[in-house]
Amino acid sequence: MIFKKIFAFSLVIAAAVTMAAEAQKIAVVNMEAVVRSHPKAEQNDKVLRAKQAELEGKRDALLAELKAKEEKIVQLEKDIRTNPMYTEKVKREKAEEGRALVQDLQKSEKEIRAKVAAMQRELSKEERALFDAVMNDIQAAVKKISNEKGISIALDSSAYRASVPMPIVVYSETSIDITDLVITAIGGTRKAVVEE
Repeated sequence: MIFKKIFAFSLVIAAAVTMAAEAQKIAVVNMEAVVRSHPKAEQNDKVLRAKQAELEGKRDALLAELKAKEEKIVQLEKDIRTNPMYTEKVKREKAEEGRALVQDLQKSEKEIRAKVAAMQRELSKEERALFDAVMNDIQAAVKKISNEKGISIALDSSAYRASVPMPIVVYSETSIDITDLVITAIGGTRKAVVEE
């Protein structure tokens, strides 16, 4: 008798789980393909490359200033050691000048590191803003398509977990893949995903 009740209860639970699973409609989206196919992807890439080139130019100019200061110190040290016209007094004065140049160089190095870090933060901030705008478009499209098709869950079929290089979605039927619908909804054209 107890066995029959447990068996009947198990059947009810199994039926409830099956109905709940059927009520949930799941889809997959290859987010990497969607992001690459977004109409603004190439434009954003060009903007970021131009910004990076601009910042690298500024960084290189700062490093050239630093190199010029280093060369001046090296030349001063060489002159102190090798110029026979320098008296002991002149050598002391030049050595003092060298110490001041070294202090200035150290201060310049610190300032340059801070400027380069600020430039990197600026580039990262711009990259994030451009990416967020693209993601907002994509998320709106996924939500719209999901609502239209009665989809409860949309999973990223291109996503990887940080600790294990394995996709989150290991298998899915092509019939539940809404990647092309999302690309069309954002006004994009499907681009091939290139392994790097």
